[in-house]
Amino acid sequence: MFCKYCGNSLYDGEKFCQNCGAATDLGNDIRNVEENTNNHNLSTEQLDVPAILCLCATAVFFISCLLTWASVPVHGVSVSVKLLDGFESDGVFVVLLSALALMFALKRKYVGFVTVGILSVLMAVFEWSSFDDNKVYIVKGSGYYVLMIGAVSMLVSGIHAYRVSKNAK
Repeated sequence: MFCKYCGNSLYDGEKFCQNCGAATDLGNDIRNVEENTNNHNLSTEQLDVPAILCLCATAVFFISCLLTWASVPVHGVSVSVKLLDGFESDGVFVVLLSALALMFALKRKYVGFVTVGILSVLMAVFEWSSFDDNKVYIVKGSGYYVLMIGAVSMLVSGIHAYRVSKNAK
């Protein structure tokens, strides 16, 4: 192998010419691989602000199924209910939507995140109307309000993240 600048003979594996100091093709290739590897690591390790907002909204939405959903008076005693109590599908649906939202936020697939946000808001509206249809005296718990806040914040943060990602391209 010879230096393309001065014609000096090079040993295999040399990164620089011993005569003129120019970088060999091998040296350039190694440097390019190192730069590409470093840039790739930076982009996957850093979360941008829209992704963090989406993750926070997802956490709020998920926490709602762990909190007291409602209290119902039964024989003079107030019984508290959570979304994950019993065999109700509402709690499972919240967990499923939260898992999907988490996946979309981490992969920065904001169209999917907005879709999950829309489904979450529809679920929140359905839950809100089910409280109004019920004729029994039910006291809404903190989980109910956290679900409403989480669903709306998922939709808003998803739309914001989508718009920011489109403007960045």
